[in-house]
Amino acid sequence: MDAFMRLPYPLRVGGASFTFCCVTTVVISKHIFGRFEAYKNASERSKRNWNIRFVSTLHAIVEATMSTTILVKNWDAVHENPIWSQPFGAETTISIMIGYMFADLVMLATYFREGWQLGIIVHHVTAIIVGSSVLKYNYIYMVALVRQWSGCSTPFIHTRWFMIKSDMVDNKWYFRNGIVMAATFFFSRIFVMPYLYVVNILFYDDVKILGYLQLLVFMAIAHDTLNVVWFYKIMSLIWQYFKAFKKDKIMEVILNLPYEVKVIGASFTFFSVTCLCSSNFIFGHFESYRNASKTTRKNWNVRFASTVHAVVISIMAAIILINNWKIALENPLWGTPYGTKTVFLIVIGYMLEDLVMMLTYAWEGWKLGLEAIVHHLACILVAASILKYKYIYSVVLVRTLAEFSNPFIHIRWFMMKSNMEDNKWYLRNGIVLAVLFFLFRIAAMPYLYVINYLYYDQIKTLGFLQGLIVVAMVMDYLNLAWFHQVVTLLFAHIKNLKQE
Repeated sequence: MDAFMRLPYPLRVGGASFTFCCVTTVVISKHIFGRFEAYKNASERSKRNWNIRFVSTLHAIVEATMSTTILVKNWDAVHENPIWSQPFGAETTISIMIGYMFADLVMLATYFREGWQLGIIVHHVTAIIVGSSVLKYNYIYMVALVRQWSGCSTPFIHTRWFMIKSDMVDNKWYFRNGIVMAATFFFSRIFVMPYLYVVNILFYDDVKILGYLQLLVFMAIAHDTLNVVWFYKIMSLIWQYFKAFKKDKIMEVILNLPYEVKVIGASFTFFSVTCLCSSNFIFGHFESYRNASKTTRKNWNVRFASTVHAVVISIMAAIILINNWKIALENPLWGTPYGTKTVFLIVIGYMLEDLVMMLTYAWEGWKLGLEAIVHHLACILVAASILKYKYIYSVVLVRTLAEFSNPFIHIRWFMMKSNMEDNKWYLRNGIVLAVLFFLFRIAAMPYLYVINYLYYDQIKTLGFLQGLIVVAMVMDYLNLAWFHQVVTLLFAHIKNLKQE
């Protein structure tokens, strides 16, 4: 016992967690569930899976409860000192997590030698590496605790599996559990994703002294990728259940709506929630946001939603073009690459949402930009025309790549409002912004006009739709004016740095 007590505290707690999880998996779980018919009739492999999921559920409840309690009691540290703050109980919580992850890997290796899931292995190994680094170097405890909120969704994930194995799929509680599972998964895993990256930007002076430990952000990116994939699977399963669920009149109405209305509505709702709620949650922790005027905070919210939209749309457009580059070259007028329709519907939903937000805020005294209104109306007009007449999909997809520059436009604004203009990342962001703006907005301009010239015999059959090229010219004029501003601000900043 003396030898055990001389061990470091995290090792003692982690060892106790490891032992508890192994004993519960091998011994306790079978005694709890052994009296249930579904468990007794299950195969040996299903029983082992059942035991592992039971322990995972217990760990998730403990982890989510402890991390939430610590964060609530130390809420100021979440936004004031997320890098170096060491709240009481955080070390225990992370040590328990590491012990569980090791135990789960051992149980998986013992029970399922042929059926390992790569995603689970990556998740557990990265969690152990990050947790061990946090304990060793005593940093980012608050970020790690926010990430441990992910345990809130785990019990509902396993409850769904238990109900499937118990033939309770037709039970109304199966559907309700699925809704709660999706909601908790979104808020505890997807909703909180940006916090880590925002902390890395706003507290970069602290982060940079960590040396190679900065690379742990790639572990977080791996985790986030897995969570996005898993969330997509969850939503797909729920949607399939919705389609099969015909008793609810409201659901029948929703399912019978045209695809276009459903996607535009979902896009409008998502970006409205992002603008009104997410940005307050993420940026509300930081001094620069809290001290900003009401008008500036509204601008901040709108820009955050725009950043999220830009990331989603630019990645989708790039993937579609890469997978269908032959269509873009050989049939740019009438080719219809798979997924393009969804991209344009999401754009329309976002543009409508952004217009509503700008008009709402303008009613409260926010200065309304005429350029932004012209840009949004032009985008809606072009997207709607393309969807109705099914032409130039590839050409407009190339134009959509312009969104790659938007996140850097908004990051520059966020850094300005946070008084980070002297930070070297402000200059680096400005350079990346100028390069991406030129590549995807200026250099891509001629493509539309070359297509109009080369395929004029087909374009002239479109009648009044040829006039949409005027809309493109207006948007190109705006892009040239904006590029001039981007370059002017960049060179002015470089000049100021040289003078200093």
